[in-house]
Amino acid sequence: MSFIHDKAIEWYLVACLLKKPDLIKSTISQIDSNEFTVPKVKLLFTNVIETWNGSPKTDTFFDSFIAHLKSKNLLNQPMIELIFKIMDGLPTTSGINNYIIEIKETRARFQIGCLMETLNRNNSSREVPVEQSVEAIISCLNSLDGNVKRQATPSNIVKEYVEQSEGIFSLDDVCKQYRIFDRPGRQAISRVLCRMADNDIIKRESNRNAVFRRIERGVEVVDWQNATGVPIKFSCPLGTDRYANLHRKSIICVGGSKDAGKTSFAENFALMNIPNFKQIRYVTSEMGPDELRDSLQRFDVPLETWNKIEFIERHRDFPDVVLPDGLTIIDFLDVVEDFYLVIKYMKEIYDQIKTGVALVCLQKDPGKDFSRGGAGSEDKARLAIHLKQDYPGYEAKINVGKIWAQKGINPKGFTRRYKLHNDGSRFVCEGGWMSPWNGQAKL
Repeated sequence: MSFIHDKAIEWYLVACLLKKPDLIKSTISQIDSNEFTVPKVKLLFTNVIETWNGSPKTDTFFDSFIAHLKSKNLLNQPMIELIFKIMDGLPTTSGINNYIIEIKETRARFQIGCLMETLNRNNSSREVPVEQSVEAIISCLNSLDGNVKRQATPSNIVKEYVEQSEGIFSLDDVCKQYRIFDRPGRQAISRVLCRMADNDIIKRESNRNAVFRRIERGVEVVDWQNATGVPIKFSCPLGTDRYANLHRKSIICVGGSKDAGKTSFAENFALMNIPNFKQIRYVTSEMGPDELRDSLQRFDVPLETWNKIEFIERHRDFPDVVLPDGLTIIDFLDVVEDFYLVIKYMKEIYDQIKTGVALVCLQKDPGKDFSRGGAGSEDKARLAIHLKQDYPGYEAKINVGKIWAQKGINPKGFTRRYKLHNDGSRFVCEGGWMSPWNGQAKL
């Protein structure tokens, strides 16, 4: 029996589960790996289920999934590239219910085709009673009509999409998600979107044709009356904390050119703040286990001191691993192109913080005033520090110091020279901080 099946749907479903693990529980209750037709998708889906059964934690699921693949010797470079490719290619997770429906319908149609062929053979050979084959076909038909009943009206399609949408979206996005390419279908979706805009459920983006965003009416009242207003306790390499304070829910941005000491700054920051935070997570995007151990061994502390810090490796989706109430250090925010996305990622990181602090390292091109992402990369930062090589040593500059630690002293523009000793693990300052206005600042 011939049938049409878009096999990309199977890839999309797995991508949905990897990007939004809270969908896994409901998904595996409706579908199993035997209903997939693409062998690699079936393999990934099976490992998703195994990972979930072993560690059903949504906040660390992706890391657990990667570790699970590694434990089964399935994690190689092609597999990593494949996983990232299917996740990048996913429009949104809002279509997962339709993906499940199509996969199940495809499986049912395939089974019906096989059963009908068997029925034809049995009709002539009488090897199996005809009644048995007919009952099997009826069972498959019932699954199509009942358990996998599609409610794909234009209103339901748009409602489902909007409920799960984030940010702006277009008519094309909705139609692509649900594979609606005929003119009448697009017109029906367009009418529903316009009706929702007229009813103030979504809003048209100005100067853009058929582009909308969901109206977010929920508000979070700021309870400033019960806040202490007292800065948190933290320590910073180079003595930066003498001039800039931090409150809860803060971002520190460390921009630096290559080999200027960003990783050393981040590692020292983590080590110095063990007494100040109950949880510290260090996210590295460029060091494997051996290189990391070699780097930590250079510090003049017992190696077991670092056990108080959780080290994880990640190359994308950094906001997903931010500790809301602890200290998260991201070394570094790895963006190789589309640097304008740095601003988006910094906002997403900020949104994940509740009472904690995040330190984010960014690459900075020599001679540039700002890190990759431009001035907007520091919009959310309460403290921003730039590091650069300045032969025969290095120079640090406070580019942002929103909350002054000393009355009447704005640290913006302060600079300090330093050198790196112990193979780059220890900062050795040369003189104090220099004010661009009043000469040397006292520490």
